[in-house]
Amino acid sequence: MRAVVERLRVITARAARVELVLRHAEVEAVSGFGMTWFVEGCGATAHRAEQRWSEALDLALAVTMQARL
Repeated sequence: MRAVVERLRVITARAARVELVLRHAEVEAVSGFGMTWFVEGCGATAHRAEQRWSEALDLALAVTMQARL
């Protein structure tokens, strides 16, 4: 998660925000951790807000998937 945060901090994104939450998780009786992420975008119009959100979501997903390597 730290690697994801470090990578996201250097990306310039206008009118967008990504929040990460580390939480305890259990899958099939195996204890571990999970990450929940919230992606927000805003704009002067609904269309612009959706564009900003979509851009932020794409960036956050790409960074998150790269960090797992």
